[in-house]
Amino acid sequence: MRLLKDLYQVAGCMYGVHENIYAIRTEEGIVLIDTGLHRETYYVIRRNLSYWGLDQQRIHKVLLTHCHYEHSGNCYRFEAEKADIYIHAAESEAIRKGSDRIAEYRFFGCEPYQPVQTCISVNDGEHIKAGEYDFEVLHTPGHSAGSVIYKLHMEDKTVLFTGDTVLADKLCREGMVGWTGGTDYEEHQYMDSLKRLADMEADVVLPGHGEVCMKDGGRLLNGTFLRARLLFTTQPHVNINTASMFR
Repeated sequence: MRLLKDLYQVAGCMYGVHENIYAIRTEEGIVLIDTGLHRETYYVIRRNLSYWGLDQQRIHKVLLTHCHYEHSGNCYRFEAEKADIYIHAAESEAIRKGSDRIAEYRFFGCEPYQPVQTCISVNDGEHIKAGEYDFEVLHTPGHSAGSVIYKLHMEDKTVLFTGDTVLADKLCREGMVGWTGGTDYEEHQYMDSLKRLADMEADVVLPGHGEVCMKDGGRLLNGTFLRARLLFTTQPHVNINTASMFR
């Protein structure tokens, strides 16, 4: 699905997989946001790249929002195609060695995780240049230690790729938090990250699962913080398994 001139959604629920994968066409090649879980998602990505004529350019960069398996499982496939893999420094070892941060997120029947050989570590505030586009790294720990949001300006719009830090309800009126049941989940960090995002200006919010929000993204960010503040205050130890909604 084409979202903006150079921005496409190439995997997601409408294609029969539960991971949202995005592709950005640049002068240097294609940038992917996350890679999906296993070969089924890989084939969906490839089919959609071909449909939109994006297969004429090589995948130049893969930007991971975090290391969990459904986001990083196909990294080794794209690495074999000479793509550079970017991930926050806190999780670079996880995707190179396949730590329990990844293993616990294997879905039933999944192929074993294949570590990558090399990756490029990034930190908060750094910028990743890709042709005419610039991706700013926003470290938003909580859902996982190395969760990040990538901020991109395109067509006079501020676009945020939020991974599992911020999800959207079906009408994109209220935000939802990601799964809070992982061993690398940390509630205080998560709240600090959501508070940082609450007043951020954004037009488009593109989560790692579920609905995409093409307008009023700032309202979604603020709504996620307000909902989390209420939920974590009243039920401080709740395990919010929103990920099950997208399986």
